[in-house]
Amino acid sequence: MRILDGLRIHARLISLVCAGCNFFNIVILISVSGTQCASKEAGDPHDGADCGYRGASFGKGRFVRRNQKGFSLIELVIVVAIILIFAAIAVPNLLRSRIAANEASAVGSVRAINTSARTYYSTYHNGYPAGLVAMGTASAAGTTPSCGEALLIDNQLTLGTKTGYNFTYSDGSGDTPNTATQGGCAGWNTYTVNADPVTPGTSGQRHFYSDQTGVIRYNANGVAGTTDAPVQ
Repeated sequence: MRILDGLRIHARLISLVCAGCNFFNIVILISVSGTQCASKEAGDPHDGADCGYRGASFGKGRFVRRNQKGFSLIELVIVVAIILIFAAIAVPNLLRSRIAANEASAVGSVRAINTSARTYYSTYHNGYPAGLVAMGTASAAGTTPSCGEALLIDNQLTLGTKTGYNFTYSDGSGDTPNTATQGGCAGWNTYTVNADPVTPGTSGQRHFYSDQTGVIRYNANGVAGTTDAPVQ
């Protein structure tokens, strides 16, 4: 029965912990709870002889009873064990959810880069942008689009890191960049973009790759490339 009582109190503890209460304060509050003294019910809260008080006081008129009831050691061990079991189940699930969310965001960011590169190509007529800065924001305060600061992607992508992934945008292999036109900017005929987790296994698991074809590919073990499977 004492174990069952302890488990019932543990259920109350879980709800209090979820509300942001301090664990140690809860244990203290439970440990000092007990049955009401018969003499206190009779109107004599200071009758230490009848109630079994030790005589040591916390303050004026307050005493501790010898017969107070709280958690036994085994009950506390059971409570802590259950909390640890819940944590062992919840933490890996939370990590997997975080990885899945970061990977979804990374795929969305690669798509945004592909779309922005095509928009840049059709707007400035000298190839794809020669770097993320040309596609995005050369300065955080930039408000006027140009071939050197097209304002097509957000500042985080311009800097190359977003939601647990690093983004690398490069000229395509073997490409000869187009020279800058009068009053314009140099451009690329092909490009590649890689998205790799900042901390593999923690901020993300899969690596992503795309190029001017717009197909996004992934690799679960290392840097992705043209031969990897496409994202479905």
